Amino acid sequence: MTERIRSLEGLEASMGRLASDTARALKVLDYLDEHALRWIESSTFAAALVTEAAAGACKSLVAGGPRGFIAADSRSITLPRANVDQATAPAPGQGWGSLFIVPGMNESLRVNGTVSDVDQVCIRVRVEECYLHCAKAFLRSEFWTPVAGATPAEPAAFALATRFMLLATADAVGKADLSPKGDPAGKLLHTEDGDWSFPDRPGNRRVDGFRNLLANPFAELLAIVPGANRLLQVRGRTELSTNEALREHFAVDGRRPPLVVRIRAAEHALVSSGALQRARLWATDHPAPKLDATEIFKAHIKQSRARARLFRDARRCFAPWRVEEIARPRLRRQPVLTRPIERCQHPRSRRIRASLTSSTRASRACTLSVSGTSNAISTDCVPACVCTSKRMPSESRSVIRAAVASITCAIACA
Repeated sequence: MTERIRSLEGLEASMGRLASDTARALKVLDYLDEHALRWIESSTFAAALVTEAAAGACKSLVAGGPRGFIAADSRSITLPRANVDQATAPAPGQGWGSLFIVPGMNESLRVNGTVSDVDQVCIRVRVEECYLHCAKAFLRSEFWTPVAGATPAEPAAFALATRFMLLATADAVGKADLSPKGDPAGKLLHTEDGDWSFPDRPGNRRVDGFRNLLANPFAELLAIVPGANRLLQVRGRTELSTNEALREHFAVDGRRPPLVVRIRAAEHALVSSGALQRARLWATDHPAPKLDATEIFKAHIKQSRARARLFRDARRCFAPWRVEEIARPRLRRQPVLTRPIERCQHPRSRRIRASLTSSTRASRACTLSVSGTSNAISTDCVPACVCTSKRMPSESRSVIRAAVASITCAIACA
């Protein structure tokens, strides 16, 4: 294997099988639902990037303020320019990627779209994608534990103290992505001879940022030391590498990352951030957020158009059989007769099988015994074979829906 990764095939060889386009879209909405609106209302800090498709570059900005400083409705976000650190405003039509942080929450809300309007007061963004990002980066970095003592004033020393950062990338047509990264101090960001390097750890295998870097190698990162009001900005052209020495340098508990990203001859600056000061992320007087990440994940999957397409294909593929979702409030009292999708040779069945990811297939091992009865959920195929009854508790149905990403179907005899 060569050290430099230049294609998705090389990325899969290093990281294992990546999530399919269908699986990546399962929790993505094209609007802001009530959960997302509450999340934005509770946020005190937002980071964003704007892209210039012609130049292939992206530029970050950060904003901070009290709860409610960002206005939003189901289709747009309005960000007051007075709360933004950067003086230069984006232009209408530029790509937009953003991430919203709520004090005390380990998850983050990601919203992508296009800048629709800019005036002297506000930046307005048209929403095209919205989804909740998992908590791994915040947990790995111990984000909510501020550093003790003074933070370094030199960029190289600040990089060694960094435990959390945001990677800003864009694809070849200017579609933006802002991804969080987290690791212990000394294991996240390293600089040597003008180059900057950081690792990738196992995650949800969406790898949106890495897909972008293969198409457009320009990136910017924002490095944060929890508790500090400074940001380290690094910009330049990247390469994805499996260099053994670099991977060994970033090993944590004896586990090496599958790959390392290097930013060559990068521009960098360590700046004070008024946004972080206004956000007061690590203050102890913030009210407890009334947000449940598990419920948000489940709601977004349930509303996902990708999930609806999968279910519609399953419904067509088993005609003249009748398809019922587990989420249906009333199931037939007698056991439901099923036919596994993996045994069906209909073209739509083959398409659904081809779209399944390794993470989805991993759910096949799940078998639930409900209240000690013989009722069980067999997930030996997806959509799964289901043998259940009307008496199944609603709590169990919720667990099942989450276990198979809400695309499990029961095929009942007509």
